[in-house]
Amino acid sequence: VVVSLQNGVGNARLPRQHIKQCVIAGMVPFNVFYKGIGHFHCGTEGNIALEDPNNQCSDIIKALNNASLPVKVYNDMEAVQYGKLIMNLNNAVNALSGIPLKSQLGDRQYRLVMAKVLSEALAVLKAEGIAPARTGKVIPKLMPKIMKLPDFLFNVVASSTLKIDPEARSSMYEDLALGRRTEIDYLNGEIVRLGEKNHIATPVNKHIVNLIKQHEVAQKGSPHLPANALLLK
Repeated sequence: VVVSLQNGVGNARLPRQHIKQCVIAGMVPFNVFYKGIGHFHCGTEGNIALEDPNNQCSDIIKALNNASLPVKVYNDMEAVQYGKLIMNLNNAVNALSGIPLKSQLGDRQYRLVMAKVLSEALAVLKAEGIAPARTGKVIPKLMPKIMKLPDFLFNVVASSTLKIDPEARSSMYEDLALGRRTEIDYLNGEIVRLGEKNHIATPVNKHIVNLIKQHEVAQKGSPHLPANALLLK
């Protein structure tokens, strides 16, 4: 059994086309940042999710539980993966900002960018007939409103729903820092694709996809862009 934990909603589909083993869809709902020399830092909370309707993962689940990595099992992961996709749309914003997640989400200008990103995403998912599941304490459809809150109100909400370690950064920030290709086509790019399919404009997500791809090619790490640079002029 192979468990695919890659971000994106089609993460198990691709390996199934190329290997003979049973491929199980999985998801890591918490933030992990690699600090070097075998040190992986967990910056937010949550349990590993696996799609296991036929109970093929009992040995893996036992091993993960023994390693203090508890698992939540689902019969169907699609809604859960789309819920995680909604959360992961911030990965690119964080990578382009170049600052820790807590600082970025603490800045209302970046949150206003995220409100637009999320509003576009929820519109195209609704058109597609997809209801993203709640993967943590935040209800997906409320996220644009939460992002627009003034700082003092956001801090009250975030203190109980978004526990983020001060050191946490997105994996896409790490990709840019290491000169790797990012997952942008499977995150914000998925929203752009569904928007085109359903004839819904997604200008902010499209702009962010283009920015990430520019800086992938540049291979100079995060460009440390201000929030207004993430919006189309």
